[in-house]
Amino acid sequence: MATQAFVDSVIKEIIEPGVDPLMAEERIDALKKHYGLNDKQYQFFTVHAVADQEHTAMAAEVIAKHANTERQMELVREAARQMVRFKIAKFKGIYNAYG
Repeated sequence: MATQAFVDSVIKEIIEPGVDPLMAEERIDALKKHYGLNDKQYQFFTVHAVADQEHTAMAAEVIAKHANTERQMELVREAARQMVRFKIAKFKGIYNAYG
């Protein structure tokens, strides 16, 4: 049976990197446009985006394999909601500090 700590750690691996690949293309475009970086200079971001997608897929497979009951699935959903709230708060904090 999946414990809450296990579920929380796996959900973190899905939510934390999972959002970043969605923004990777925008980030790379901004680096090109505003900072004039070439392909080699922003390679870190492209490589990292691919790794994040792979990690997200692996974490989703772990959840699919180990969250077998309705209670475990509810723990997954609640942990995901919490991680999304944390992610939103992080970006709001950044915006409020620098926006």
